[in-house]
Amino acid sequence: MNLFVLDFETTGLNPYQDDIIEMAVKKIGDDDNIFERIVIPKKMPKGSLYTYVPPHIVKLTGITDKMIKEKGIDKNVGIQHMFQYILKKSNLDENIYIISHNGTVFDFIFFKRLLTNYIQKVGIGVDKDIFENIKYLDTLLFSKSFLNIKSYSQKNIC
Repeated sequence: MNLFVLDFETTGLNPYQDDIIEMAVKKIGDDDNIFERIVIPKKMPKGSLYTYVPPHIVKLTGITDKMIKEKGIDKNVGIQHMFQYILKKSNLDENIYIISHNGTVFDFIFFKRLLTNYIQKVGIGVDKDIFENIKYLDTLLFSKSFLNIKSYSQKNIC
């Protein structure tokens, strides 16, 4: 089965205004391999005390401006590598399931924008039907349907 867990770290909590600083994908059942890249986001406005990552996001993610400057790759390269990882690890005759916690209002929004960008950039040579076979599973919504607990954090649903 094509089951992939997706997680993005971003410059903020608004998927329409903020930008990705790290992308990570792991195929369930493939314990030897994980895709993880720090990517260079758009710069903060002039006059800001930081270049890429606000202090409250550094506290949350541990990702600093220094890490981005030293390890960050171009976001478009990161996108291309991420989708190549997913396609390489998939049986393309089956649906591809992307799983994320709170994905519906966060990770999937970023992912779908990246997917659209990837298709537009790569264009010819990419079977677009493959991308139509991507299905999304939000573990937050899924757990609310089946569990009766006080908090639906990742820790609690595990």
